Amino acid sequence: MKMRLSSPVVFLTFLLTFVFAVNAYSQDDIIMRNNDVVKAKVEEVGVNVIKYHKTANPDGPVYDVLRSEVYMIVYANGSRDVITPQSNTTTTTTTITNSSDGYSDDSPAPDDDVSTTVIIRTAPPEIPVYEQPYCPMEGYIWTPGYWAYGYEGYYWVPGVWVSPPRPGFLWTPGYWGFEAGYYGWHHGYWGEHIGFYGGVNYGYGY
Repeated sequence: MKMRLSSPVVFLTFLLTFVFAVNAYSQDDIIMRNNDVVKAKVEEVGVNVIKYHKTANPDGPVYDVLRSEVYMIVYANGSRDVITPQSNTTTTTTTITNSSDGYSDDSPAPDDDVSTTVIIRTAPPEIPVYEQPYCPMEGYIWTPGYWAYGYEGYYWVPGVWVSPPRPGFLWTPGYWGFEAGYYGWHHGYWGEHIGFYGGVNYGYGY
């Protein structure tokens, strides 16, 4: 039997229900080392494998991919985990949230002074000059690249286009701050306004 949407009210109710159901499931991007992108909801980042649900079937089976084959995970809230080829470990810690809009309450608020435990004496290299890729979809925000620090020293994390966790949200980039002879990393964050990011010239609007 075919379902008949007999009135505009019924059709509108059906449409809103469908849109809400789609938006209620936040999407993560698993970027492979061969440049493929897996649209997913990451469930676990393990020592050897990364487990996830497919976006098209969030209640379906759990898939896994070898950690060594993954270059980066871009979470729905805009945070990123980069897996370095030297150590095969991530250099950041990300809270995987199950909130309906993909925005974690653990994310720092504007003007918060949040830094990681990465505190070193060596200054990061200069921001390289690179060509910004085309925006893949209307409404995406450019999150610029930055220097991260791993077991082998500094390594470059490329910038990516990211869908904001909430409409109208903007990205404040992270930066390396200098204090008392040491450099410390301050996380980037999403918010309604762009905050302080160390006076770093990231280019492309930042």
